[in-house]
Amino acid sequence: MMHTTTTWKAVCGKFAALMLMAVVPVLVTVAPVSAQDEDTRTLFQRQHQAGVRLGVWANNGDSPPARTVDSANFIEQTSDINSASFYLEGYFGLRLTKMLMAEISFGLSNRGDVITRDTQYNINDVAALNIYPILLQLKVYAPPIMNGKLYPYIAAGGGIYYARNSIQVTDEYYYAQFREASETDFNYVLGAGFDYVLASQIGLDFTAKYMPINFSDRLVGVKDYSAVTITVGVKYLYLPTGK
Repeated sequence: MMHTTTTWKAVCGKFAALMLMAVVPVLVTVAPVSAQDEDTRTLFQRQHQAGVRLGVWANNGDSPPARTVDSANFIEQTSDINSASFYLEGYFGLRLTKMLMAEISFGLSNRGDVITRDTQYNINDVAALNIYPILLQLKVYAPPIMNGKLYPYIAAGGGIYYARNSIQVTDEYYYAQFREASETDFNYVLGAGFDYVLASQIGLDFTAKYMPINFSDRLVGVKDYSAVTITVGVKYLYLPTGK
């Protein structure tokens, strides 16, 4: 298990470095745009955005133990928390200037199931461990490339990382809420990616983010839930009201 976790951290670290190496040079390179694509570029640089992203949540923190035993409290716990899981994100982008956009996003990652058994009272719970990032970021766009269709960017910001181990199935429902657990962390986020314009109101994006998540108390045995997310999304592009 330790070898697997170390490998994931190395892979995620290399990926983040490669993303920066690929995006940063583009951000400082001015690419010419042909006259026929001027309208597309001008329109995109005035539009707000709303969309969804789907991709992978790759663990870059600690791995919860597969099994723990708390003999003093008669508790046994097993989990199937994996190194990677699906990640879903909805977002809204507010255009500030041609090169700047403020984005708020709401994410969800289901890390897996946690089974808890109370050996004293013979109570069994099956819980889902979910993480909800709520983030506010500033995106800095580069000049467009590929005839005004492709817009690289880097992003930075912060927000709330909320995680909850919520019971889905149990032998005893009445006091189930007292056996659930949650943690909250306020932390930063870094990202990079590309927007691709398909039409005047439709676009795609490819995004990678690093999320450092460190809770003050342990949740399912660990505090560090840091991650790298890699997503592909579709977005609706629209002008401010009255423009």
